[in-house]
Amino acid sequence: MAKRRAQGEGSVSKRADGRWQGRVVIGRKENGTPIYKFVFAKTQKELLPKMREVLREYEGISLTSESNLTLEEWLEQWLKDYVETSLRPTTVQNYRHMCRDYLIPPLGGKQLRKLTTPMIQAVYNGLQKRGLSNDTVRGTHMVLHEALEAAVRGHMIPRNPTKGTTIPKKEYAQKQILNNEQLDRFLDVIKTEPAWYDFFYTEITTGLRRGEICGLRWEDLDEVTGQLRVCRSVHAGPQRRRHRGNENRAGDPHHPSAEQHPQPAAQTPPDVEQPVDLPRSEGPGPSDLTQRGLSEAEGLAAESGAPVHSLP
Repeated sequence: MAKRRAQGEGSVSKRADGRWQGRVVIGRKENGTPIYKFVFAKTQKELLPKMREVLREYEGISLTSESNLTLEEWLEQWLKDYVETSLRPTTVQNYRHMCRDYLIPPLGGKQLRKLTTPMIQAVYNGLQKRGLSNDTVRGTHMVLHEALEAAVRGHMIPRNPTKGTTIPKKEYAQKQILNNEQLDRFLDVIKTEPAWYDFFYTEITTGLRRGEICGLRWEDLDEVTGQLRVCRSVHAGPQRRRHRGNENRAGDPHHPSAEQHPQPAAQTPPDVEQPVDLPRSEGPGPSDLTQRGLSEAEGLAAESGAPVHSLP
């Protein structure tokens, strides 16, 4: 019986065309069949340094059969198994957009283990030449980097080829901030709307995102300690309302009521908690806000000279 070649072992042979070929075991498929990395050179002397480089690169690493996946195949699997289960739908949609429009056209057909740093750098440079913003290029890099980091953890590639690339600097847009006079005017305006006062007061004193403030409930406020817990976020879309991470609450996708009472908004937990003193009124609770109410909110904010979400 032939000896089973161990992980990291290599062999050298001369091909019929006169070139020298090196073959190194870099992993194994599920059935035990070895996965090889091949290198070639005109002479045996030129081949040996290449062999040593491959042995160093894959030292202590054993790839799986998924290393043969193309980038397009892996991105789809990564989005489904890692991204959709942990991020809000709007973020997932943005990730899919960057994969579909910026990464798959130039790199989608490449096998994961054949991706190189210069290859990826060329893609980033091409996006800049197309006139895309620095933030778009940085976002595309972030998506690819995270996808390939997951591939490293899954033993599909030995290292992340996005490391070593150069990306453009972050662009910082000038913020519009209310001065004291505008802030006083804003507070005067919202006092004329008792049903909405708590909403706007919370917004201006915490800087919560619109989805986060729309997801607030009175039960999130501890009136004894004055602490307000941000536990969920509401965002418009066709999805049903969801409370990820708390399967005991009505509205969870696995709760029977989710199938019986679909909602026009999805809720996901944000990553922040912050305290604020919040006065209560007799008006509707924050979680009762509607799209009509949001439009009214933006209109009132405009009265003060700046949109609500430009506040610090």
